[in-house]
This record gives sequence, C-alpha cells and structure tokens, in this order.
Amino acid sequence: MRRVGESRCRIPFDPGDPGEGYDAAVHTEAAYLFRHALLRDGAYQLQLPGERARMHSLAFEITEALAGGRAPATAWDEHTGWTIQPHSSDPLALELSEHAGLARDPAGPFDQTLREVECMYLRRAAEYALSRFRYEVAARLWERHAGLTSGAREAVSLHQAALAADAGTRTRGSEGLLRRALGIYRDLGLRRQEARVLGDLSNLQRETGLPGDAEQSLRLALRIARESGDRRLLGSILGSLATLCTDTSRTAEAEEAFAEALAIHREVGNRKHEGIVMGARAVLCLNTGRYEEAEALHESALAIHREVGDRRREGITLANLGNAYSRTGRYVEAERNYEAGLAIHHEVGDRMAVGVALGNLALLRQRQHELAAAEHLHVQALAVHREVGNRRSEGITLGNLAAIYEDTGRVNLVEPAYLESIALHRSAANPRFEGIHLCNYALHLLSVGRLEEGGARWRECARALRAIGDELTLRACAAELHEACARLGLPIPDDGRG
Repeated sequence: MRRVGESRCRIPFDPGDPGEGYDAAVHTEAAYLFRHALLRDGAYQLQLPGERARMHSLAFEITEALAGGRAPATAWDEHTGWTIQPHSSDPLALELSEHAGLARDPAGPFDQTLREVECMYLRRAAEYALSRFRYEVAARLWERHAGLTSGAREAVSLHQAALAADAGTRTRGSEGLLRRALGIYRDLGLRRQEARVLGDLSNLQRETGLPGDAEQSLRLALRIARESGDRRLLGSILGSLATLCTDTSRTAEAEEAFAEALAIHREVGNRKHEGIVMGARAVLCLNTGRYEEAEALHESALAIHREVGDRRREGITLANLGNAYSRTGRYVEAERNYEAGLAIHHEVGDRMAVGVALGNLALLRQRQHELAAAEHLHVQALAVHREVGNRRSEGITLGNLAAIYEDTGRVNLVEPAYLESIALHRSAANPRFEGIHLCNYALHLLSVGRLEEGGARWRECARALRAIGDELTLRACAAELHEACARLGLPIPDDGRG
C-alpha cells in the first residue's frame, strides 16, 4: 500500500510512433504496468481514511506473519541507546513501519501501540540499511525516527542519523544533526552523552579542515569524560585527540594520548577501538620515519579489524599499509594494497577513503615516473576531496599536482597550484605538508630565476617545520634544496637561522 497520491510505477508511457528498435513485448508490459498503477492508486484514493487504515492494518499483519512474526522489542538504555538483535523480518522492516504508521485511523483515537510498533520497525529498518552500507537511507530513517520521539530518544536518533550521514560522504551535512542532539543532551543534563556527541563533532570538524574547532570540542569532551569516570568513553576521546595531534604535527602530545588510549581500551576490553588506535598510531610512526614500527602496527590493527568485522576500517588500514610499502620502495605490494583497500571503500561507500586511496595510488605512480596515470588519479582524488569537504587532502593533492605540472613543462599551472595548496594547509593546520610544499614551491621559483622570492619561501618552509620540531622532513627538504642549487649553479639561500 502507498499513501494517497503516491505511485509505484515510474515507467513513462509514450503511445507515439514506436520507430526503429521498437520492442512490442517491452512496450506492452510498460503500458500494462502504467495502467495498472493508475487503476490501483485511483481505487486506493476512493477509499475512506478509515478503510485505508484498515487495509494497511491487514497488510501489516500478513507481511509480519510471512516475515517470521513480530520482531523482538529493541531494548532501551538511557546511556547506550537501543540494543537491536537481528530478526528475519529486518529486510521488510521499512515496509512494516510504513504499514504500521498508516494503519492508524486519522479519525479515531491515538493508538500508542501502533506508534511503538512503527518506531520499532523504523529503528530496525535504519540498522538494516546501515548493515548494507546504505548510509543515506539509514540517515534518513533515523532522522524520521527522531521526529516520532522526544527527549533522550530523539537525541540518540539524531546522533545515529549524523553518524550514518558522516559514514557515507563525511560532509558537513551531519553537523546540524549533531548540534541538535547536543542541544537536547545539554538540556537534559546528560553529560556523558554530550561528550560522545562532542567527540563525533570534533572528528567531523577535523575531517573538514577545522582543527581549531575540533580541538575546542575535544577538550570539552575530554574534561567531561574524565569527570564522569567512564573509562570506555575516555579512551575513545583520547584516541581522537591523538589523531588530531598527529594531523597538526604535535608528535609528543600524540604519542602520550595514544599510549593512554591504548591502555584504556585494553583495560576495558574494547577490541574495536584498540584496532583503531593502533592504526592511527601507525600513521604517526610513518610520518616520523619509523617505517618498521608503522608496518607492524598496521598489520596488528588489520588483524583486529578482521576479528571484529569492521569492514570499513579494514579497507582504510589496507590502504595505509600500502603507504608503508610505498615509502620503503615495495611498489608491487603497495599497489596490491591500494587496490584491495579501494575495493572495500567502494563496497562500503566510504567516499572520503576512496579519495585518500586514489591520491596515494597517484603518488605511487609519480614515484614510478608514470606521470600521465598519476595526474589522472590525482584529478579523480581532487574531485572526491572537494565533494566530501576534505580540505586537508585537497591541499596535499594540489601540491602533488603542481609537481606533475612542473615535470611536464606546464609552468603556468605550477605557481597557482602551489599557492592554493599552501593556503589550504594553513587553514587546515597541516604544517608538515605546508613545509613540504613551501620547499617545492621555493625550488620552482629558484629554477625560473626568481631567486629572492625562492629564498623567502625556503625560509617560510624552514620556520614551519622547525615550529613543529620536524627535523626529519626539514633535513630532507634541505637536501633537495642543496641538490637543486648545485645543479643550477646558484648559492644556497639563507634558511633564516641568522
């Protein structure tokens, strides 16, 4: 059954000249379906509201019986939300929720039992969509569920809707949902739930290039978590803080937060987040030149993700392990991992991870001097980064594209790409890549004879990397500068030390 005015048939019917390629069987079937839909919906609309409600009630009873009977009620806890056990009716949960909602006679008394059944099946439909990686559907259903509830239940629904939306495209579209949930929890004085939402809000802000806002949200969440004594929550917030510190090149603070988070996850037996923290710390090790440690951590994290069935993070870790192989010159293994990671990203609909993996595969092609293939992949990655609002990766990709433009002689494209890249690094608080691309930009300026500007950009590079204590990257940049100056017969610019 459908609501008044809704039609199941979306096949257009054009009775005009069939023309070349006409298929009588297909045409006849389309005509039949079109007329059948019109007749059915017309007959439905002729029924009185009470009769339509009775038909939906009958459809609900028959569908539920065929699907294995009434699904068990979903257990509610104020702190953790709903606990939903799978049931044979889950593939039909959305249809059951619609029938239950339309089975209420608008002219009759309010039926609380039908409302509860509608909500229960709506929750199941949302979880079923999420289990099939249909994030947009799950987000829409959780938001619809929020409109049927109030108080903490409404806040949990909004939070779930935001997480589902974020898992698919990770755009700022979920920020409004998180802020609505946050407001409800604050009004109710539910501090632990407030901290959970703040933690997820900070992750979204970090991913979309707002590190200052992300840190503000995290610091408040961390204070609440410590005050509450909730060790599981504290471990989760500390892991997010460590990742933010990694992104902003605060290595010592990141190491400290990772160590505390990992100890807490092991203490409370949170295997899923133990794997997440191991993978995130591996990225820090890779950035600081500890390649063997990074590889070992990635492999341990991968084993945990597979153990707990976290398919999305399995894909992310496979691709990150590809980065470790690429850094150590094992290009065949790196490509194999990127391809495996990309396959999972597409399977689970993780668009942000798709963009990052495409960019890393493009960088691998650059290292193999396959510049046309590298550029094609970078352009694909850039489109995804812009689609999902990943400004941090957008800046990295633009800087990598600038190097390709220079290597392929398109000098007019080099400077604009570097300038846009550097601006994005600064706004997203990514000082490590700001330094790397300032160095590359300085080398470009020196190569075209703009010596004074090149020297100035080199000093900016040195200042940015010294500010975060990244001597490893600074030494690598200095070696490239010395080599370029020797090749061009130029004096080595002052690095600003005085």
